Amino acid sequence: MTGLQMYSTAWCGDCRALKRFLDAEGVGYEEIDIDARPAAAEELVAATGKRGIPYLKWQGAFHKAYPLDAAALRAWLRDRGLLEQGRP
Repeated sequence: MTGLQMYSTAWCGDCRALKRFLDAEGVGYEEIDIDARPAAAEELVAATGKRGIPYLKWQGAFHKAYPLDAAALRAWLRDRGLLEQGRP
């Protein structure tokens, strides 16, 4: 586990797309379902001002991950050492 957390729900299409992307890139993450964990939903709203999902959380900072922009997300992951530099 990398310490990366993904705030999501089961019904969210953008969340499913992000999960597929992270899995394909080999990036480990902990999924946090904000429907199942109301305290996590409150934390998300307190930190971001919204309940929109998916969000990634790394080292205490939240990153909006919708709509999925693969190139920008790869760069964000690389900058944090979560994705190998040699991947496209």
